[in-house]
Amino acid sequence: MNAKSKIILKGDGAAYALHQLAREQMKQKLMKDIQFDVRVCGIEGWDYREYLRDLHQLIAHFDPCEVTNG
Repeated sequence: MNAKSKIILKGDGAAYALHQLAREQMKQKLMKDIQFDVRVCGIEGWDYREYLRDLHQLIAHFDPCEVTNG
């Protein structure tokens, strides 16, 4: 999707559909960021898993099952 793309959503599910689209776009951006970080860490010889663990911990904060079960 480019800057000139226009999406028109109407109806009862429009807000939900827009929210889902925004989530998908954020997941794609996050995946690109993680892939870039893994490449840089590979080049530099650093452990990329530290960043993944930090992200996991951040996300787990919002999941009651993860928080209670660790």
